[in-house]
Parts: sequence; C-alpha cells; structure tokens
Amino acid sequence: MNKSVTFFLSIFYFFFAVVWAILYGMIAGFIFKIIATWEDFFVISNKEIRQWKRYSKRSYEKYINEKISAKKVKAYEIPTVREAIKKENTRQPFPIYNIVVNLIVAIILMPFRAIAGFIEGPMIVFDDFKHFWELRIVRKDPKIYYEELFKI
Repeated sequence: MNKSVTFFLSIFYFFFAVVWAILYGMIAGFIFKIIATWEDFFVISNKEIRQWKRYSKRSYEKYINEKISAKKVKAYEIPTVREAIKKENTRQPFPIYNIVVNLIVAIILMPFRAIAGFIEGPMIVFDDFKHFWELRIVRKDPKIYYEELFKI
C-alpha cells in the first residue's frame, strides 16, 4: 500500500479504534467482570456441594472432630464424647455456611472487579485493534510479528 494512503488510513483507524475501545471496552469489561464474579461463585459453591456429596465420610469425620475440639474435653473423655456426638449428629449438615460466606465475598468483590473491568476493557479492545492493524493493514509477516511481540 502507498505510504500516504496508509498514513491517512491510520489516522482514521486510530480515531475509530480509540472511540470503539472506550465505548465498547468499558461496557463489555464491566459486564464481563460481573459475569466472571458470579461464575467464580458458582464454581466454588459447586465444589463445596460436590465435596459434601462425594467425600461424605471424610467430611463427616472432620465435622465430628471439629465438634470435639470445640467442647475442650480431656484426652480420656474423647471416645465417650465422640460416641455421644455421633448419636446426636448422624450425618454432616449441608455446607450452607460455606456457600453463604462465598456469596458474601462475591457480593463484596463484585463492584471492585466491575471497576477493574471499566479500566481493563478499553485496554484489551485497543490491544486487539493494534494486532489487527499490524497483521491485516500493514501486512506484517505474522511469524516476524509474533517473534517481536514475545521477544524477552
């Protein structure tokens, strides 16, 4: 391509890239960070539920041991207290406490992650524009471009 055409095209393209990066990047970054926060919450909660279902014996023993340690009994009383606790609690309760704590943490983190999406979104979109410009408009060899990009 002619250098003057490339220059004028780059001025128009740069203006368009900045405007699009700001408009789309802020909105998309905000929305995608909120979605990512809820995805993280669902993944962690799902892990808690799977662990409660799959490893119920191990979780139950852990639950019983926590109950014993909370009672502060002497060493020779542990077997009788353990049996009494096992009679009272035949199985480990559903991990509702962990899920509620995860929900509270997700709600607290969501505004901060959304603000980060406001800031990171335009940068990511503009960076994609820059890659497109180098590879498609300037027609730089992709092999050389990526070698320069990942040079340490």
